[in-house]
Amino acid sequence: LGWLMLFHEYDAPGGAFRGGVAVVRRKRDAEENEVDDRKISLIYHLTTSLYMSFLAFYQKTYALAVVSLGGKIQLLSLMIFMLLILALYTANLAALLATETKKPDISNINEAVGAGYNFCSERKNAAIVMDLNGVSPNLIVPDPVEVGGDGKPGFNCPKCAARTRVFEYMRPVHDDNSLFCNAAFASAEDLEVLHKLGDHCDKVIVGEILAHTNVGVPLYEGVSDELLSLFHKKKNDGVLQRELQNAKPNSLCIRADIEGTSLTVEQFTGIWMITFTLAVGGLLAKAIQWCYGKLRNASQGVNEMRLQQFDQWRNPVDTVVVFNGMLYINGSHEGSSPNADDAESFHSCDVKPRGAVKSIIIGEWDDVGIKD
Repeated sequence: LGWLMLFHEYDAPGGAFRGGVAVVRRKRDAEENEVDDRKISLIYHLTTSLYMSFLAFYQKTYALAVVSLGGKIQLLSLMIFMLLILALYTANLAALLATETKKPDISNINEAVGAGYNFCSERKNAAIVMDLNGVSPNLIVPDPVEVGGDGKPGFNCPKCAARTRVFEYMRPVHDDNSLFCNAAFASAEDLEVLHKLGDHCDKVIVGEILAHTNVGVPLYEGVSDELLSLFHKKKNDGVLQRELQNAKPNSLCIRADIEGTSLTVEQFTGIWMITFTLAVGGLLAKAIQWCYGKLRNASQGVNEMRLQQFDQWRNPVDTVVVFNGMLYINGSHEGSSPNADDAESFHSCDVKPRGAVKSIIIGEWDDVGIKD
């Protein structure tokens, strides 16, 4: 954004990024001063514009005078970007500081059993955990009979949404072991999907994986050996793990085991759209203004350049204009429009111009132009 501002304002009369600067020299053996125009390198302007962009961001304002039409539209883009970024950062930081997170008191299944926890689980998950970890069936919340269950450990009722019920009936403290639970045995994928939707953010995965469930598709015996070889090769090459990681949904919840989460690129989409739409609008305005100036000068048969420029607040700015070999410095002394009748009202300079500059006129006048 800072470099785009440089593109609009470079060498604009009265702008902050001038193409050259007037200097006065005197040789050691000379008696008179010489005025010359020293060109400012583009590298210097690129570095300065980048520095000014960071400075404007942290100060939340752009203090330089902007005189071109494209630059003023670009300034809107810059201001909106700073406003929204800082507002979102402040809101996100406030949300992180105001959110109370608590790490679980247990770290594995043995500690949970020792603490007197009972568990919610689907029937198939409960059977695996009880078999591998020796968990008593009395610690598993039974299938609810009132919604069509059979009363055995683990949810298996067809109408009770067992995969989400294990999370909905979790309570830190309760007094009904037949309905509620302190923890649950559930698939990590189920909780990840719920966190993607912003649901059950107060539930976290604790400890190591207790068991793996196998899922698959039937294969024709004639091609099973080749496919098994291919699948094992892909797994050993890390393809399976990479695809699983890519398919993992992004959580909308703030995790309890980290200090906070940052905003994602997708959440900044609106800011990017507004900012770059205005940036493109500034480029179009510059192109239209340039074409209009060319057509106007061609139709009128004259060359015209503005002597007075105004910044983004409509304040007049000092301008230095070189036009047909004459240097016009506006805003230093009182005077009227530069013509032969008013020549004596301008301040005369005891200097000897050289190069393309033939004479110097210093004065202050209204919004006028010079016509050749």
